Amino acid sequence: MAEQSEHELRPVGADTLADLERLVRAIRALENAYSEASVPPGVAGEVAATIEAQVAVLARFAAPEVDRVAGRRPELEGFAQVLVPPLTYLETSEAQIKAEVTCGPLYLGSGAALHGGVAPLLLDDVMGRLANGNRLADPDATSTIRTAYLHVNYRGLAPVGRTLQVRAWAERTDGRKRWFAAEITLDGRVLVDAEAMIVQPRH
Repeated sequence: MAEQSEHELRPVGADTLADLERLVRAIRALENAYSEASVPPGVAGEVAATIEAQVAVLARFAAPEVDRVAGRRPELEGFAQVLVPPLTYLETSEAQIKAEVTCGPLYLGSGAALHGGVAPLLLDDVMGRLANGNRLADPDATSTIRTAYLHVNYRGLAPVGRTLQVRAWAERTDGRKRWFAAEITLDGRVLVDAEAMIVQPRH
């Protein structure tokens, strides 16, 4: 049997994909529900016991990175990972990505504003997808890339619960080095912008 490559996706059926999508959304819903809850006495222990039981179920299926679901399924919302807020992609090409995102209570800093660490996470993710051959446009893209630096400017407070626009575009290339820029906007106003150098490692 041929060895599976680092980037190869194991085929799964439509029913399995639907169940995985449901699981990912349930985990996100749990995170957001906890983030905005004022948990009354007695409820914390009950919920913790339920979650602990499900953690034990999933722990039985721990697998090498190449076999995992999280972050490796472009067919699913957010590539089936639950760290980065899920983006809705509006335009994807080799030159740029345009998307929208609505960040829930999980990503709140304070005062109804997005936590300051979430914007770099979002922008690094979208620039990385662009640098990585844009697997949204080409699911078979297999390049491995690494962020060498990421510089972020905060221009205004990004609100939680509002639909934000996210855009990333390629700027220039020099051998293994590539430069990208990205921004988060609301109603045409730039709230956060960033630039990054992303490199192709030597093999």
